[in-house]
Amino acid sequence: MALGELAAKPGSKISLVPCGLNYTHRDKFRSRVLVEYGPPIEVPKKLISLYQSGQRSEAVLALLEEIKQCLISVTLTAASENTLKVTLLVLVWMRPVLIQP
Repeated sequence: MALGELAAKPGSKISLVPCGLNYTHRDKFRSRVLVEYGPPIEVPKKLISLYQSGQRSEAVLALLEEIKQCLISVTLTAASENTLKVTLLVLVWMRPVLIQP
């Protein structure tokens, strides 16, 4: 969508903001969640040009890969639920960003 809009309206600006949602109990309604925002992503001009030249699949895949890398940086992954809980607890102690129900 971003590539299509930028290709259709040259000079417009769209920023994509990666957002990681980390739940203490992902299968439990109203469990605690830590929301992490990464720095905004500007869509590279070379991908817009690639999209406009008809190589849409390549441009979309390249943008998705960039988004994926940014999402990895704002998403916690743990080997077990206990590890994730401890990590979230430490993050909460270090900075009060936890959204509570």
